[in-house]
Amino acid sequence: MRRVTGWMALVSLAWAPLAWGGAPAGLGGVRGGAAADPAGSTALTPSDEQVKVGQIQVLLDAQKFDEAISEAGSFLRNAREDAPKIQATRIVAEAQRKKGAWSLAQGAYLQLRDRYRRGTDDYVRWDAVADILRASPTGVYQPLAASGSDAAAAGTLADDTVLAKALAALAETRAERLRARLSQIKRARTPAEVAAALAPIADEFRQLRLLAESLASGPERDTAQAAALRLAELAAQMLAALKAKQVEFQHAIQLRRLDARGRRDMEQCQALCADAAKAEEAFRSTADRMKGTANWPEGDQLKTDSASRQKEYEQLAKALTPPPPPRGGTGAEEDYGRGGGGGGPGPGGGGIP
Repeated sequence: MRRVTGWMALVSLAWAPLAWGGAPAGLGGVRGGAAADPAGSTALTPSDEQVKVGQIQVLLDAQKFDEAISEAGSFLRNAREDAPKIQATRIVAEAQRKKGAWSLAQGAYLQLRDRYRRGTDDYVRWDAVADILRASPTGVYQPLAASGSDAAAAGTLADDTVLAKALAALAETRAERLRARLSQIKRARTPAEVAAALAPIADEFRQLRLLAESLASGPERDTAQAAALRLAELAAQMLAALKAKQVEFQHAIQLRRLDARGRRDMEQCQALCADAAKAEEAFRSTADRMKGTANWPEGDQLKTDSASRQKEYEQLAKALTPPPPPRGGTGAEEDYGRGGGGGGPGPGGGGIP
């Protein structure tokens, strides 16, 4: 399938519901019209296919579900533009759901899902709706029914409000399951591995909030805290070892015994510091994207501690900068100490500032 790009994607926003069947805010419920620029002049003119989809949407809004399904099906057999085809597929899915054809609705939502690349936000959103319908052959989402007095009180998934509640319940369940992924963070052997393990988990939390904006913050905060704790543990080990090595390097420089191998070891230790500093920065950037960590004093402290570790890594990396070899050096025991400035960082030495 061709990717939806450019002006077609912009126009399609006028038809796509922000929730589950409602019109986008600010458009007054009108779908399929030309998009206007802030000055009021017409910026985009819909194509014939876009106009046709807008007309089919009117049928859906009027609860003429069978007509909408029939018209959308005929349209899809001949349509060429990607954006209108996606919107027509959505109309079929919503119409099947709203009329209570649960099995057909599930299949339609799967078709809608498959029009997007796997793992994208839209793919995740429509896949979640299909999952809920698969688990609800009678139209009643059991987790909601179990929390009420009876199944009837829960309502059916034909109701957009009930569907929103079902998506919220599904998001909460999936968020709790993400706790099992914390073991990946706790087993990380380097700061870079911690950052690499945290990033995809954080993105899954972000996508879950597409299903339920009011998602509980507990799982996200536990995840950020686990990552920060592992980074702190690794820093305690790494900084102690690297500082000890820096003392050895400085001693070799002062004794004019830092040879080519020692220089390579020094550069490797410097690279470890640089990688660890980048990992700390990546951790804070990822944590900032996790909405569950907002307005969380403990989380702010975790980020402050991370910034302090990053600064310490960066200072040590500077201290581990090998001095240039002297002119006429043999390469076996290069006199890196000659002309040096003691134990400070930079060309003359490798001391910790």
